[in-house]
Amino acid sequence: MSAHGLKGKRIKEELEQEIVSGAMGPSGTAFMTTRELAVAKDVSLKTAHRIVGMLRDSGFLELSGKRHHIRYSVRRNEKTLIGLLVTCLENPFFSSLSRNIEDAARAMNTELIIAASNYSAEGEREKLDMFCRRGVSGILACPWSVDENESAYLNLSVPYVLIGRRLKNKKADSVLVNDQMAAQKVAAHFIECGLRDFAYVGPSGLSRDERLLGFRNGLANEGMELRQENILYLENMSSRRDLESIAKLLNNRKKRLAVFCFHDLLAVRMLNACNKLGIKVPDDAAIAGFDNLPTASEVYPALTSISYPIKDMARIAFETLESKIASKETSTGIARYLEPELIVRESTMAGGKNGSAVFAQDYAMFYAS
Repeated sequence: MSAHGLKGKRIKEELEQEIVSGAMGPSGTAFMTTRELAVAKDVSLKTAHRIVGMLRDSGFLELSGKRHHIRYSVRRNEKTLIGLLVTCLENPFFSSLSRNIEDAARAMNTELIIAASNYSAEGEREKLDMFCRRGVSGILACPWSVDENESAYLNLSVPYVLIGRRLKNKKADSVLVNDQMAAQKVAAHFIECGLRDFAYVGPSGLSRDERLLGFRNGLANEGMELRQENILYLENMSSRRDLESIAKLLNNRKKRLAVFCFHDLLAVRMLNACNKLGIKVPDDAAIAGFDNLPTASEVYPALTSISYPIKDMARIAFETLESKIASKETSTGIARYLEPELIVRESTMAGGKNGSAVFAQDYAMFYAS
């Protein structure tokens, strides 16, 4: 980051502290104009514009007419303020999780600040810092980059609960899906369907992929192998290089290929790739995903996927954090696991035959969870 960038970030943090302390007036007070800010802080108009934008993006300012106004209001004693950090609010899983946590917070008269890291380790650190500056009593977080940001969590001065991920070197309170068990269920299903050639597709950037480990172990337990060349980690499914890797995987299959994807969005993109390449699903390639998003039942063929109760995940995480705040505990290192269920649909059922298939009640199941 340049010297100007560092100065702008420092000024932004100073202004946040002034807003939180009430030194700049209550919520609704008109904020300085960009020119006034440039003069007061001895920066260029360009830097002042950037600082105002960062304050607006962090939730401290809102634009009303032609002026920015302070949004932040000092927290009253009767309410607890909690920060919720997710990876991406546009992702259906994280939007559903956020909605369920909002419901739990509302029922407990708790205020909630929601922010997203947007798949950025730096963004994750910045949002954690922002929560602490705003005086939250605790944090719920879906970590994106555990390796790079483990120290940021270990140094938090408030209680926190992790959702969906664990720290690498220290036990921390967390609510998790039993990923390895879930992946083993997918492996067993593929084998029951008579499949003998297997592939795995995941997002890049994972330091430890529990779903890959479970899938590989599930196959090994039945004397099957996941070949290394059939493991793909993709940066961006729409990039030319990733599309070429997918095409190579699908076109070089030895027989009917079974593809397990880290999540449903990857699985849906695999379905689209098969369609473009003229590969029939599930007759030429069987595909399974993870999370049982609503889109899993909308695509054709409908997608086999791992399901788990998102509503319970949100409730357990929220109640765990509330308990920690009340007892003033920082971390007890307890991991609470949710049991997964395999929802079998047409994307793995060649010929439509599978006596053990379990059909989802699609939208109702996902949104009730």
